[in-house]
Amino acid sequence: MSKKSILEGISRVSGAYILQIPVLRTITAEIKSLENPEILAGTYLYCGSANGPGGIRARVIRHLKRDKKAHWHVDRLTIPCGVEAFSVFEAGSECDLVIRLQKLDFVSVPYVKFGSSDCPTCPAHLLQIHQGKGLMDCGFTQPVCLPSPDKLF
Repeated sequence: MSKKSILEGISRVSGAYILQIPVLRTITAEIKSLENPEILAGTYLYCGSANGPGGIRARVIRHLKRDKKAHWHVDRLTIPCGVEAFSVFEAGSECDLVIRLQKLDFVSVPYVKFGSSDCPTCPAHLLQIHQGKGLMDCGFTQPVCLPSPDKLF
């Protein structure tokens, strides 16, 4: 399936999504409220929501673009690192996704409040997944969208 057909197939309704972000080397995320954390190399999962115009499709497509102005915390990762996979959850909740992922023994919360500074429930919306694991290993029934092997969106 081509990148274009994958993106055209994303729902335009409200819901949630998970991005898989490969950080190949340590980077500094310029987020003053979090004291500019050093993000260590590894694979990260970001859980987000999309309730505005264009729904999940518009939000995911924005996150896949690397040429953009940084607005959300996660942009400090997607701009330099890209996105290697994602899943969408129509009518889903980012907090429910975080709760479910935290139950897995190969997922951890490395940076408190990253992506969840306005969330009273979650410790963070950015999670780290242990080496050798990925979004496909998390047990969700929704498809994981991947570009061709060893590529980024």
